[in-house]
This record gives sequence, C-alpha cells and structure tokens, in this order.
Amino acid sequence: MGAQADVHSGDRDLRTKNALTLLWQTRLDADQINRQFEDFIRYFDGLAHSEKKAKANLALRVPKRAHESFGPLLDNIEFSIHGFMLDGKELIARLWNFISSLDLNEQSLAKDGIVTALSDSFAPSGDRVCNQGKTQRLCISVLQGRLSEVQIDNLEIPKQDLATPLNLFFANQERREMEPQQLMEEARLFCIENPLVPREGFLAQVELVIGQRE
Repeated sequence: MGAQADVHSGDRDLRTKNALTLLWQTRLDADQINRQFEDFIRYFDGLAHSEKKAKANLALRVPKRAHESFGPLLDNIEFSIHGFMLDGKELIARLWNFISSLDLNEQSLAKDGIVTALSDSFAPSGDRVCNQGKTQRLCISVLQGRLSEVQIDNLEIPKQDLATPLNLFFANQERREMEPQQLMEEARLFCIENPLVPREGFLAQVELVIGQRE
C-alpha cells in the first residue's frame, strides 16, 4: 500500500465489507475453494526468496508468537468485518479466483499485489496487524481499480501534486534498488492501489528517475 492509514478510520471497514460482498457474489463450492487456495500456495511457495516474500509468509501462515496480539491470516479462525464473517483461506481462494479472470498483464500485477499486501501487514512496532487489517490491504491491492464499485482507499493527493506520491513510493528501500522493468511494474501497481495519483505524470516521473540512474 502507498500509505499506512488506520484501517478502521472513517467508513473503511464498511467499504471493505462492500468489496467482500461483491467478491463473494461468485459461486464457489468447497472443492473450488480448495483448488484455488492450493493454486495460490503453489504460486507463493514457488516465488524466489526475498525479504518481501519472507514478510508475506509471516503475515500469511507463521504461527502467533507469545508477545503478539495477532497471528497469521491462515489461523483457521473466522473473523468479522462490519458483520461480514470470513476466514483467511476462503479470502485467499476467492481473490485468486478473481485474479484468474483478468488479462495476463493484470494477473501478474494482481498476483504480486497479494504478496505486497501481505508484506505490508505490519504495524510500526513490527508486529502483525489484525486479520481485518490484512484483509483490507488485500482488497485494496487486488480488487480496487479492477472490480467495479470497489473503492476503499483514497490517497488524498492534489491533482498536480506528484512529490507526495513519489516520496511515498520511494520510501520503500527495496524499490530504490529495483531493476528498471520491475520498478515500473511496481509503479503501475502503486497507481492501481492509489487511484487518485495522476497516473501518467507519476509514471513519467518514475521513468525520469530511472533515466537519471543510468
């Protein structure tokens, strides 16, 4: 995510519930949910080792540690967002099923969006955020900008202000070290996650930064 907003502020929980309601409109039986979930796990386990993958894995399935308030998304415990009951396994399965309906370029971005959202599911203290927080990040990274009527996160940026999103984008140390092609993919994903960012101007500025490196 471009900004670490309070996931419970304003009507964000309600907007997340609305996104989940739309996602759940697709009929999936237990076998389909299991298959989609297993497909995601194969994809995730097949990713090359990186700091982002390690953090995502911690948010996804590493058991709760003694000092933590919150454990992994896949803890086999139902939780509620504004009265909408769900569990981590079905959430991942449904997101993965939705991704399969996208064109190949968007599939690639959305798949990486799941990993990015999970890797960002930590409080400043380093502890994992609650499952509601993880879910909101996942919905923003995968559904916002792709599934009609989903609008959870509004990064309040004046139309011509590019300095703010650029500073947010490059605050991530990994992005400052990425190869040009990977960096541009991250930049496009950032624009999807933050639809108020002026896309063309932002991408042009990222390309300028790449040019200055060479």
